[in-house]
Amino acid sequence: MDREDVVRELVAEGRDDWVPVLGLFHLARQVVETGGGTVADVVTDVVRALVDRGLMTIGVLGDDGHDPWPGDSSTVVARFTGEMAACGWEPDTGSLWLANTERGDVMAEGL
Repeated sequence: MDREDVVRELVAEGRDDWVPVLGLFHLARQVVETGGGTVADVVTDVVRALVDRGLMTIGVLGDDGHDPWPGDSSTVVARFTGEMAACGWEPDTGSLWLANTERGDVMAEGL
């Protein structure tokens, strides 16, 4: 499994439901086990790919569903990496979620 496999896996999973960030961390650990690197590097690369390509948003679950973080991709990725660094790259169970965009759903249909 490599970083692009993780991108595809998350987008496919996101077609039917929001994806907890913990799922990303689980997949990142698999990448590290097979290909080396650090979980932080893999997670950052995957999040950057998802957000830069407009495939998924990052946010929290609110009363109206998924509430994506505002800002351009660099702002969102910087906020995400800052929050992950603050918790030692060990996020709690349900704090952050990924949600497919329309572009992500289109990609998921082709997988």
